[in-house]
Amino acid sequence: MVRRRWFYLTLGCLVVSVLVNLFVAGVVVGRLSSGPAGLMMGGGIPHEARRYIRQEFAADRAEILRAIVRWRAAQSAVRLAVRTEPYDQAAVEASLTELRSASTALQARLHARLAIAMAKAPPEVRARIPERTWMMRGLDRRLDRARRQNRWLQ
Repeated sequence: MVRRRWFYLTLGCLVVSVLVNLFVAGVVVGRLSSGPAGLMMGGGIPHEARRYIRQEFAADRAEILRAIVRWRAAQSAVRLAVRTEPYDQAAVEASLTELRSASTALQARLHARLAIAMAKAPPEVRARIPERTWMMRGLDRRLDRARRQNRWLQ
């Protein structure tokens, strides 16, 4: 009886160990295959430049948050319009128009603040901003591969 208990205990520990190792391996592979850790749209932007961007966005935080709330509400309206039965194409088109308007307003506000932030950044900081981020380079590679394979975008 004692041997059987030790067998199941050892087996359980082995299974847990394998699962932990697979999890750690997945995290490592995911980090290595997705580019530098923690980078999204701002990938490659020097930390000094990010400081100016954060300060400028913080100065307009309330308006940026209002624009984000409007954008998210417009997204929800599109989802609701698409799911509503009977399907109303005019309602879907109207909600898509509002989403486009909210997206444009949010993007314009963020771009304006980004331009102000970069105007405040010294030239040596702006000079270190890369031409293409790692994400854009990956997209460029995929598009080039598709062109070479004559799949689309001839």
